[in-house]
Amino acid sequence: YLHMMVYRTVGIDMSLLAQKTNKTSPFTTMHMWFVYYLIWFSLLSALLVPAVSRLPEKIRSYAHTAYRTLAGNWWGLLVLTVPLAIIGSFYPKGMLTPDGSFIPNVAELLHNGLFFTFGFHLHRHQEALFPRYTKNCWRYAAAGLVMFVLAGGAVWIEKTDAVYVPHITAWIGFLYNLTSWLLCLALIGLFMRYLPTQNRVLRYVSDSSYWVFMVH
Repeated sequence: YLHMMVYRTVGIDMSLLAQKTNKTSPFTTMHMWFVYYLIWFSLLSALLVPAVSRLPEKIRSYAHTAYRTLAGNWWGLLVLTVPLAIIGSFYPKGMLTPDGSFIPNVAELLHNGLFFTFGFHLHRHQEALFPRYTKNCWRYAAAGLVMFVLAGGAVWIEKTDAVYVPHITAWIGFLYNLTSWLLCLALIGLFMRYLPTQNRVLRYVSDSSYWVFMVH
C-alpha cells in the first residue's frame, strides 16, 4: 500500500515504515482516522467492560445515575463540553485537528473517546433518554443553530482581532463542541419522531453510503 502511494508501483520498501508520521509522510490514517480510533475504542471497551462489571453494584448504580443526569438535562451538555473546550484550546481556532498518526494521540483519544463513551452508554439508557430527545428535538436543533452562529462569530473575532476576548480559542472550542452535542441529540430526536419505522429507500442510502465513502 505504501509502496503504491509513494512510487505508484507494486512492491515492498521497508524504509518507508521508518518514516516519521507527520503531514509530509505517506504513512498516515488520512481521512480514515475515525475508523482507526473506532477500532481502538472497540478494543478498549472489550477490555474494560468485564472489569467494570466486577465493580460493586452501588458504584455502578451511581455511575449510571450520573450519566442519565448529564445526558438528560440541558446543563449536562455544558458540563460535557468543558473538557472538549479545554482540549480544543491547544489547537488553532479552538478545534481539535486529527494528526493522522498511527500512534494514538492522547488529546484525540480523550476528545473522541468522550463522544464514543456517551454513545456507548446511550444504547443502555435509550428507553429513558430517547423520549426526551424526541420531545425536545426542535429545541435542540434551534439551540444548536444559535451555537453554530455564535461559534462562527467567535472564529471571525479570533481571525480579525476585531474585539479582544480572553481565551478566545477556548470559547471557540466550547461553542463549536456544544453545537456538536446539540445537533447530534437533535438529529436523534428528529429521526425518532418523524422516521420511527424502517424506510426501504433511506435504509438503502444509509447502508450504501458508508461503503461508497470507503471505496472513494
